[in-house]
Amino acid sequence: MADDKTFWDRAADKYISDPIADMEAYEEGLRRTIPHLSKDMRAIEIGCGSGMTARRLAPHVAHLTATDLSSAMIGHARKLQDSENGPDNIDYRVADLSELSHENADVVLCFSLLHLLPDLDAGLRQIHHMLPAGGLFISKTPCLGGIWSALKLVMWPMKRLGKAPSNVDFFTAERLETRIRAAGFDIIDADVQPTRPPRHYIVARRI
Repeated sequence: MADDKTFWDRAADKYISDPIADMEAYEEGLRRTIPHLSKDMRAIEIGCGSGMTARRLAPHVAHLTATDLSSAMIGHARKLQDSENGPDNIDYRVADLSELSHENADVVLCFSLLHLLPDLDAGLRQIHHMLPAGGLFISKTPCLGGIWSALKLVMWPMKRLGKAPSNVDFFTAERLETRIRAAGFDIIDADVQPTRPPRHYIVARRI
């Protein structure tokens, strides 16, 4: 079983080449996020992958630090930044959440990441620590609880074969909201997108 960094390094080429499964839902997430941003904000995206979302959102903030634990992903993101002449206020960095404890931001972005954290509650506490009072935490997360929990039956052999990341958390949208609130956030906007599996979009404010 590969660790998560190794898995995503190996998966990077295919991940970058594959089209987004539901572009309409992706665009809707961006449309909902932009009104919460402002040109004086410092933003950090955790798990930026190809950097596509960072490049779309960077024009709406002062500076965006786009991070990913995979050096291969960041390599692709930097190449795409150059080839697409991306915004010049993005800093790409190889780092996972545990390495960002001394970072500060006005808004933290996590898209399709929370279900992959090895310790979700610890990760949420760290994100809380990165933000000032009133700072924003914006996320969109596949919710694999409920009927989607049946995926656990195939996930273990896929992990053993290196076909799935080692950490996959199965929770419902309601449970995710509960854990975000328990970490010290007030949820100010939330919506479950009817994708397969459903993705929960949440805007939370640090208390």
